[in-house]
Amino acid sequence: MKTKTKVTIICSIFLEALTMSQWSLAKAAYSGKAEMIENSEIIALVDINKVEKVAQKGTNWTYSQKALAAVESALKGKPGKKIEIFGGEDFICASCKFEPGRYLVFLNHNRDLLIGSNWHLSIRPIKNNSLEWYDGENMQPLKTQPLNTVLAQIKEQLPRPVKLNGPMLKLFQAQTLDDDVVGEGGKSELAAAYREALPLAAKQPKELTYLCTAGTPAGRIYGAMLRYHVDKEAGKQALLRLTRCNGTVCYRSGCERSYEGVWNVSEKLYSSGKFDGLKLEN
Repeated sequence: MKTKTKVTIICSIFLEALTMSQWSLAKAAYSGKAEMIENSEIIALVDINKVEKVAQKGTNWTYSQKALAAVESALKGKPGKKIEIFGGEDFICASCKFEPGRYLVFLNHNRDLLIGSNWHLSIRPIKNNSLEWYDGENMQPLKTQPLNTVLAQIKEQLPRPVKLNGPMLKLFQAQTLDDDVVGEGGKSELAAAYREALPLAAKQPKELTYLCTAGTPAGRIYGAMLRYHVDKEAGKQALLRLTRCNGTVCYRSGCERSYEGVWNVSEKLYSSGKFDGLKLEN
C-alpha cells in the first residue's frame, strides 16, 4: 500500500473517531454547521492575494502558511479591511490549505493569530459563485451550493442583535476572563459584573442568549456560567458547545495572566464545575 493511501485511511479513521466523541476537544474535532457559526469570532468573504511560507507557532500547532487577504464583507465580527490568516497546521489530517482566490472563512483568534475555527471546513473556496457546503448539519456530505444560498443560511442562524447595558454589556465586551482578584489585591471589574449579573440573568433571557452566542470568547464563557445559574442543564449544554471552540481567552488570576483554550476552560467547568479560581454558581 502506498504511503499516501495509508495516511488518507489513517486520517479518515482518526477523524471519524474524533467526530463521534463529544469529549473530543475543539482542537481535534469537527463542529457541525450551527456550532461552527456560533463558535466563530469572524465570518467573512475574503480575497486571498498572496500566500507566504512561515513557521509560526501557535498554542497547539505550528502553521506553515500565512494568507494575506482583503476583506470583501463581514457577516460576523469586525476583521478590518485586510487580515492575515494562518494555516497549514502540522496536523496533516485536516489542516487549512490556502491558494490565492476568493473564500468564505470562519475564523478564531489563537492569541494574536487568526486561524480557521473548524479545520479545513472553515476555509471554503468559492468558484463561479458556488462553494462546497454542508448538506444538513454534519460535515458529511458536502454539496456544491450557490454562494447566496449559503450566505442566507448563515445570516438566518446568526443571533438577532439585542440591546445590552449594565453588567451584561460589560461581559459581552469582555477581553479577559477574570478571577475575583487581579493584580496585587485589585478587584476585577469583570468579576464584579458577573456577580451583579447573577440575579438578573433569569429576568433577561434574550440578553443572556445574545451574550452566550454573540459575545467575545470570554463573554460567551461568562454567559454559559450565568445560564448554568439559571438552568443547570441549559448551562451544561452551553458549556458543551464551547468545548468545540478552538479560540483562546486571556485568563487573569492575581498577578498571573495566561492564554487558555476556550475548549479547555469550558471542559473543566463542564466536568468539574470549576476552572482555577472560576466556579459555577448553583
